[in-house]
Amino acid sequence: MDDGFSDAPEHKLHALVILTWQEPRVVIPRSYLEACKIWYANLSASHKLAADAAMKAFNMGDRETASAAIAVLPPVPRFP
Repeated sequence: MDDGFSDAPEHKLHALVILTWQEPRVVIPRSYLEACKIWYANLSASHKLAADAAMKAFNMGDRETASAAIAVLPPVPRFP
């Protein structure tokens, strides 16, 4: 059953990237962006630390560390 959420690591990373995206030429559906914002706002403090660590590792090119940090995060909204 598809409840609109995904536990896949690549979807979690995608949601985090969307939250920090600065490219004005790429259009992100507003409903998805808002769902990602709500998802992040509802994370526990420890999950926010894990999300931030994942993004830091990803931005440094360390996908292995990013994947490990993302693994503890709850499911994210599925991209439309």
